Amino acid sequence: MHENRAVWRSKNLPWLWPILLFLLGALWVWGLVKPAGATPAADPGPQWVLVWSDEFNGTSIDTTKWNVSNGHSGINNELAYYTPNNVSVSGGNLILVSKNNDFISGATEGYTSGQVNTAGKYEFQYGRVEVRAKLPDGQGIWPAHWTLEGRCSASQVIGGCHFWPPEIDILERINTEAQVHQTWHPENGAGSGFTVSGTTFATSFHTYEVEWDPGEIRFYVDGVRTGLAQSNITSRTALLILQTAIGGSWPGNPDGTTVFPQYHYIDYVRHLKLCGTCTPQPTATPTQTATPTLTPTVVPSGGSARIESGGTSSYTDSGGNLWVPDSGCSGGGGIVDRGAIAIANTVDDRIYQTERWGLTGCSFNVASGSYTVRLHFAETHVGITGAGQRVFSVNVEGQALNNLDVFAETGGRNIALIKTFVVNVTDGKLTLTFTPNVEQPLINGIEILPPGPTPTPGPSPTPTTTPTPTQTTPNTHGGTWAGKGILDGRSTWKALKQTVSGVATNTSYVGSVWIKGTGPAVDLRVQTGAGTILSAKRCDSIGVWVQCTTPTLNTGSNTSLVLLVVDYYGGDPDGVVYVDDAFLGISGGANKVANPGFESGAVNWTAQVPWSIVNNP
Repeated sequence: MHENRAVWRSKNLPWLWPILLFLLGALWVWGLVKPAGATPAADPGPQWVLVWSDEFNGTSIDTTKWNVSNGHSGINNELAYYTPNNVSVSGGNLILVSKNNDFISGATEGYTSGQVNTAGKYEFQYGRVEVRAKLPDGQGIWPAHWTLEGRCSASQVIGGCHFWPPEIDILERINTEAQVHQTWHPENGAGSGFTVSGTTFATSFHTYEVEWDPGEIRFYVDGVRTGLAQSNITSRTALLILQTAIGGSWPGNPDGTTVFPQYHYIDYVRHLKLCGTCTPQPTATPTQTATPTLTPTVVPSGGSARIESGGTSSYTDSGGNLWVPDSGCSGGGGIVDRGAIAIANTVDDRIYQTERWGLTGCSFNVASGSYTVRLHFAETHVGITGAGQRVFSVNVEGQALNNLDVFAETGGRNIALIKTFVVNVTDGKLTLTFTPNVEQPLINGIEILPPGPTPTPGPSPTPTTTPTPTQTTPNTHGGTWAGKGILDGRSTWKALKQTVSGVATNTSYVGSVWIKGTGPAVDLRVQTGAGTILSAKRCDSIGVWVQCTTPTLNTGSNTSLVLLVVDYYGGDPDGVVYVDDAFLGISGGANKVANPGFESGAVNWTAQVPWSIVNNP
């Protein structure tokens, strides 16, 4: 009903009533008439929105998106002949194979490999590009995810394009190096290059990202900022190339140590853009309509099953329980690995760092009887910023949990939540379904605990034997002083840091800090004095103190290291982050950090603006 509607009565003009009602209704729809007291919705500001992707969930390459190269490389003195024979899609991955002694027509050196590109099919200007991949390895092997200017043709990608540069190298790795390279090559002037150390690039999937704005290009690996280029940034459109080169001026040629064939696995490619007027969407969550086909996973008789949804390798939790990779579920948009993000309300971050999303059904073959089913959830997507943005329903053997909103129940992102069901199975098959209400559902982990004696429990969302806080932890930590960063929503590369001396060489260390805040993410890093990153972890601040801990690192030959907290995450909300009780050393051992709780003010610390040391945070 319209409020305060003027009434005009006329015995002589009854034919006007239908016209007036129609006009008022139209004005209402067009927003020219509003109810009393109505106020416009607040502008949430720009959000990352998925605009193009390939999840490689089919059985063949999508030629509406990709050209598959067929020809000999004409650049960098490379040896490979790129052939469609070496490009396939299987198991949710694009697979590029590199071979030797493969003397097909044109492969004069006997080396063949795979390359795909988007020339003439997709060009982009600005935004974020994400590629999740497991890389090949060996002398003379050169995987790369890179861009050329959009005017380059598919044949010029292979043979050399006269519109080069510009070029953005999202990822390059040569030989068996324990590092990857990310580089900006501008049209004019000096570029910028960055290296990221690591030992699992060829054994595990990692996500390689670039964010390209008119004024800068930011590089990331697994969500951790690795580099910033701000000089001579191009405005020309770009096309995307995925390949494995063989040989060349930079890596050198293969030798007797190189093992063939080599495999380059690419899980997905996504392009997102900042949009100021659209509703943010979780990454790659298309509308799901089909009911999934269930392939049952067998649970050993009398045993338990713990499944890390979205996981690709086994994991043993803090209680000594083995979690197996994603299995038993089908349907949905796919699986996601968020990388080393900190999760509050648990001591087992790993379970919540991967997920399966979308309309999902799960089926497990079990002996008939009573079971306890524990479902693990955490909202980890940066596009979900408030309650009501992701709501879904769960059904476990006929027991319904409707309108689950993980963000609303936990009070924010990156906070663990467990839902428990006790069910009775009579047909030898335990089934679960997850269906969307608002946006697509997610599941991070599934525990099926059998009847009989109580098994060793899985990780609890409210541990009592560890300092990891729950949502009710008071807003205090340590003493009366803390570090404070007033962050403006854009990365500044300014840090709160300390050079820590007395470091033992060739020793396994961890770094940690406690943080709280209003939402901005920060990066905790341990690096050498020369700036080589040894370990890093991204942490989202929430309204209570949570501990952020880096993966274990080896100190090598270093006798001093730099522990730093830095605001690399442009695009996060404006806000404040507090830091307290820093640690660097052997896990459970002596703390090498001087003045770790800031009780002596800024002594031993460097606080670059916008960071400071404050009393009574």
